[in-house]
Amino acid sequence: MAKILKSIRPLRDRYSILGIHLGLDHSQIKEFEKQQGDCERCLSEVIKHWLRMTGEDAPNKETLWEALEEIGNKGLAQELKEDYQGMLSI
Repeated sequence: MAKILKSIRPLRDRYSILGIHLGLDHSQIKEFEKQQGDCERCLSEVIKHWLRMTGEDAPNKETLWEALEEIGNKGLAQELKEDYQGMLSI
């Protein structure tokens, strides 16, 4: 998880939209905001929660890359594809 957070840290102000694209509910993200307040902590909670998802929404590297591309960060998605191929073994 630390590698993921380090890589996407520049997106900390966009944790909410990233969370939605990763399959989290808006209400879950609002709860993170109430509990954490700080953008960086909220981003961390989004990623933690996403990594715990199961079933059809289970995390995988392609889901992360697609979410990053959908929110306009194609460059970061490509960088992760190249640098962290083995980062998520799920």
